[in-house]
Amino acid sequence: MDCLTLLGMNIERLIREREYRSYAQAARISGVNLSTLKSWMCGRKHPRLKTLDAFCDGLCIRTWEL
Repeated sequence: MDCLTLLGMNIERLIREREYRSYAQAARISGVNLSTLKSWMCGRKHPRLKTLDAFCDGLCIRTWEL
C-alpha cells in the first residue's frame, strides 16, 4: 500500500469518526477545497505539508493522526 492510498483511507476514517455528514462539510470546516480533498482521498495529488496541517487544524486533529 502506498502513502497516498493510506492517507486517503485515514482521511476517510477520521471524517467518519468525527461524524461529519459529508466530505463537503469536512472540506468547508477545514478550509480546504472539496476537489482538493477528493483528490487527496483518491491518491491523485500529494498534499503540501502546510495545506495538510491547515486541514487538520480545521478538523481539530493532529497531522500525525493521518
